[in-house]
Amino acid sequence: MQIAHDNRKPLNAYEQEYLAWYKGKSLSHAHAKTMANRKDLERTQRCGCIHCERVFHPTLIIDWIPDQRGDTAECPFCGLDAILPDGVGFPITAEFIRKMKQAYFY
Repeated sequence: MQIAHDNRKPLNAYEQEYLAWYKGKSLSHAHAKTMANRKDLERTQRCGCIHCERVFHPTLIIDWIPDQRGDTAECPFCGLDAILPDGVGFPITAEFIRKMKQAYFY
C-alpha cells in the first residue's frame, strides 16, 4: 500500500525538530549547538538552558563569550554557557532539556 504524500500539510518547525530528534540525532550534536550560537539565537523566538532548564526568549541574553567561531550565549538566569537555540534540529521541551542536563551536568 502506497501513501499519497501530496495532500499532507508541511511540518512546522517544531515538528521537524522533534522528528529529527526522534530519528536519533545524538545528544553530543545538540550539545555542540550550545557553543558559538549567537547567529542561531538571533533567528529564533525560543531557547532553553540545559543547566537551569529555563526556556525563554533570546532577547533576555545580555552576556556573550567571544570566540573565533562565533559568540556563545550565557544564560541570563544561571550564567552558564549552556543555551540551546530553537530551530537547530532539537526540540526545546522540558523533556529534552532535562535529558541534556542529565547527560552533561550529572
